[in-house]
Amino acid sequence: MAVKQPALSLQGAGNVLSYQGLDAQPAGSATLRGPGAAAAEICVYLPTFVKLNANRLHWLSSAGIAFTRALNDTPKMVAIVAMAALAEGFNLAGLKSLTFGGVALAMTLGSLTGHVVARRMGEKVCCLTEVDGFIANLVTAGLVGAAANLGLPVSTTHVSNGAIVGVGLRRGAREVSWKTVRDFVLAWVVTLAAGALLALVAYFLIRPFLG
Repeated sequence: MAVKQPALSLQGAGNVLSYQGLDAQPAGSATLRGPGAAAAEICVYLPTFVKLNANRLHWLSSAGIAFTRALNDTPKMVAIVAMAALAEGFNLAGLKSLTFGGVALAMTLGSLTGHVVARRMGEKVCCLTEVDGFIANLVTAGLVGAAANLGLPVSTTHVSNGAIVGVGLRRGAREVSWKTVRDFVLAWVVTLAAGALLALVAYFLIRPFLG
């Protein structure tokens, strides 16, 4: 940023800006004007440790979501596989490679198409600024992290969408695309039935090969 300061105060102990911990140098295009060239345009550079702008905070809060999502989602997969194996008397050691291989494959396939969902959440629900995104991410990470510690298997996507809608509502209900929200809700409802049906089909297809 540029400020006006007496030119002579740039030197020595009289440099008020330097005294405040800021790096102040004359701007390259500055020209001294006025009686005795008493004032100059000065460029002020903030110290690196305070350069936490909205964009950096947005990325940090996104990392927070990734961490808390792992805390909440990993036990779900482990519990499902472990309980299913114990209930049927399967050999857990023998299923380890198959299970983790299947989970890794599913995560890879999901990552290849996950950007579609991410784009809809970030751009179609409402108009998000970097500050809006930071707030929505911070709320999501906090709620999902708390749920993980309480053993509550919440959906990170559900929580994130709710936070995004809440951020959009501060500018008014018309700022939220309710059609997109409706599509998400329908997808969540259909997923429950579709997941149950596919799990039933997969069980009967795989069960004969497991002895």
